[in-house]
Amino acid sequence: MKSILPTETIIYEELVKTGKDKIGNPVFSSVKFSIDGCLVSPLTASEMVGPLSLLKRVSYNVHLPKTFSGKTPAKVYIRGGWYCLVVENGVYTDSPLPWNRSIVVEAVDNGK
Repeated sequence: MKSILPTETIIYEELVKTGKDKIGNPVFSSVKFSIDGCLVSPLTASEMVGPLSLLKRVSYNVHLPKTFSGKTPAKVYIRGGWYCLVVENGVYTDSPLPWNRSIVVEAVDNGK
């Protein structure tokens, strides 16, 4: 289904278990994938949850397309920066739109 809304390609990073070290602890590697057709929108001030602080927060609501069937990413690259997953809103089962899952991601800048 073609959308008339502007969509973006995002890159997400997933940690994949690749083996064990000498003492039996799991070893993970970072794998990056791209997801086409994501709807990205900044959160409004009323949607942001948490105490006010001196930190600058940048948050986005990302709608993932129905064609994406992977795990929810922990880190996402959007609009020139890496963002961490804050909230996963679950899967919408009867969505008539091209998206059926949404997540909230956030980056915090401490001014340093």
